[in-house]
Amino acid sequence: MGFIYPEYNSIKSQISRNLNKKLPSNVTTFAEINNESEYYKTKRGENFMIFKNTNLIIFQSPFQVKLFREYNDDIFVDGTFFIAPKFSYQIFITRTYSKKLISFYYTTSFAILKKKEQETYKILFEKLKKNANTCNNNIIIEPKNLHCDFERDISKAAKTNFSFGIIKNTRN
Repeated sequence: MGFIYPEYNSIKSQISRNLNKKLPSNVTTFAEINNESEYYKTKRGENFMIFKNTNLIIFQSPFQVKLFREYNDDIFVDGTFFIAPKFSYQIFITRTYSKKLISFYYTTSFAILKKKEQETYKILFEKLKKNANTCNNNIIIEPKNLHCDFERDISKAAKTNFSFGIIKNTRN
């Protein structure tokens, strides 16, 4: 007689939620997060915290910038609440898809959001675009499609920074 096991993603989510509830957090507010730290460096010593204000912290390594810059026909974005630190509202992730690189989705940034507002998303997209352009000799990137859940604030904020051909609203 065989055993029935839950799917990996189900177990992973449950573990993350339980760990967040049980482990004491050293950080309780955005203000307590240092602007510089050894933890914001890659193994090569490259900075990957690219922006911080009172509502938003954005992380993007130079390699992630390169992926965002070179494979940006389709940008996929989503936020999750389950793994967000207690002092924040949401973790927001951007991904790109590349057929050239073994047809794989790559995470190109992640951010911690304190508020789920259009202005916060607007700043996030603005900083990602600026970072990509700065690392690309100021050649402006213009993604073709944005894929997101049906979140109007995300769509509106993205439109202010990019001239997407299509914004595709998706649900799980």
